[in-house]
Amino acid sequence: MLTTVLLLATLQNPPQAACCDFASFAKDPLFATMHPLKEPTGWQPTDGVMVSYSATDGSKASGFWVKPSGEDKACIIMVHEWWGLNDHIKETAEKLSAETGYGVLAIDLYRGKVATDGGEANQYMNGVKEDQAQAVVAGAVKAVKHGELYEASAVGTVGYCFGGGWSHKTAIAGGEDVDACVVYYGMPDTRASSLKRLQAPVLMIWPTKDAWINASVVASFKSAMKAAGKQLTVESYDADHAFANPSSARYNEEAASDAWRKTIAFYKEHLGGG
Repeated sequence: MLTTVLLLATLQNPPQAACCDFASFAKDPLFATMHPLKEPTGWQPTDGVMVSYSATDGSKASGFWVKPSGEDKACIIMVHEWWGLNDHIKETAEKLSAETGYGVLAIDLYRGKVATDGGEANQYMNGVKEDQAQAVVAGAVKAVKHGELYEASAVGTVGYCFGGGWSHKTAIAGGEDVDACVVYYGMPDTRASSLKRLQAPVLMIWPTKDAWINASVVASFKSAMKAAGKQLTVESYDADHAFANPSSARYNEEAASDAWRKTIAFYKEHLGGG
């Protein structure tokens, strides 16, 4: 009963976050309850391996790397949800690579930590330091574009939830090295100073029932991107936050499948064939 009351209050008075500050949602007691996980699927990696690469601050970062199927291919930087670099994200990286032929580097902003409940996820998400994470994502773009891991013909980004905002930040940090950005229900950076550096077109996947990445957030993003002269496509779905995650109890198969098809098509248009 209490959860129902909190949910109704949230939907009537959607929480607000400062620009690009997804972690502030962790202060909402309802937020953690909206991310129930299903039982693990028992997935095991077949193509990807854990690797290390250089962050731009001189430290070492890690990620799950799926090599492209051949030479002269595009690569995608994938950023995890608030759970961390778990098996679902690794499995998604392998699936994306298999369907496109692209390389996929699923990076780890939690430095090896993976949450299994909302309390841990909140803790890890709030523990991410902006400057360190910026160094990790910028280093990832360089690693796949300029030879440490690969020399990609083009680079894209994608992220989910917490990682959706970081997909956008990765594209901003990468500047002209990033050619396409996909944001799944993440908090975008709407600051003019940031968008000035963005070179990639953006596809935003937006579930209209999302009480956090809500209509106000999307409207502000559209307005900011238009003012900056940047390309933005928003695909909306009658679904809720985390709808594209099959390991989530909020999974919406029909919407997720359509969003996946549009994501692949967007990459093919802007990154080229696999």
